[in-house]
Amino acid sequence: MEQYNLLLVYESPELMGLNIMKTDAYKKLIERDPGLIHDNLGDFFSDVSCSGLADTIHKILASGPDRKSMDWLQVVDAQSFDITEVNKSATKAIGDYHEEEAVDSPDVPTYLVKEDNGIRFYNPLIYVGEGQLPNQRVEYFAFATKFVEELFSDKKAGSLQTFIKRARERTD
Repeated sequence: MEQYNLLLVYESPELMGLNIMKTDAYKKLIERDPGLIHDNLGDFFSDVSCSGLADTIHKILASGPDRKSMDWLQVVDAQSFDITEVNKSATKAIGDYHEEEAVDSPDVPTYLVKEDNGIRFYNPLIYVGEGQLPNQRVEYFAFATKFVEELFSDKKAGSLQTFIKRARERTD
């Protein structure tokens, strides 16, 4: 069983986005960089190994009711993910989108980055150009609710699991 933290990292290019990180790696990160601008949305326990996390999340999202195609999501290794190039490409796509006066949204993928200690989602539309979304926290948390509960272990609960369970009880 693994213990993970769900994090939103705001300004660190190596971590920017929605992260699921092994708890021991998160603790070491905070020891090294106590001023890291982030939100820790809580911890959870999962029977999914760190090495299987990206594939499991991809399968969960692919089976969702609102996704017929997974073209919107690119799974990449951290070593091959270049945030500068991704942002340049997104900026160009946004410019092309405005020139074409398209009706739908710019064709910019979200990236599922396989990290050594977990995964990271990075959606360049949240960060670049006129396409910037004003509330990263809301956007990413809403996105996380599409898959995070399916990662939860039923053997042990962390703070995120407890929070979501209580929230559901209040709305039922």
